[in-house]
Amino acid sequence: MPMQLEIPIHLEGESAVDPDECNKKAKELYLSTGTKANIRRFRQTRETMSNAKTKYVAYEAPGTAHEFQTWRQCLCGCAQLQFKVQDQPRS
Repeated sequence: MPMQLEIPIHLEGESAVDPDECNKKAKELYLSTGTKANIRRFRQTRETMSNAKTKYVAYEAPGTAHEFQTWRQCLCGCAQLQFKVQDQPRS
């Protein structure tokens, strides 16, 4: 079951989250936006999280803003992460 995890991020270049705690608690941290939305701020957030060594997956929906097509593409990407089948050794 997906878990909501609130992660406060300061977009001025410093993260307010403990990256080790976030990496331990979050199975997958998925960030997404449309490229016509506030893409500069989204990329700053990604850079801040990368600099803090926070593990995440990011997706930019090309050519979309805050609209249905963005949500659809982002949901599809997030759902694939949530329901991916893990490789398991066969007995």
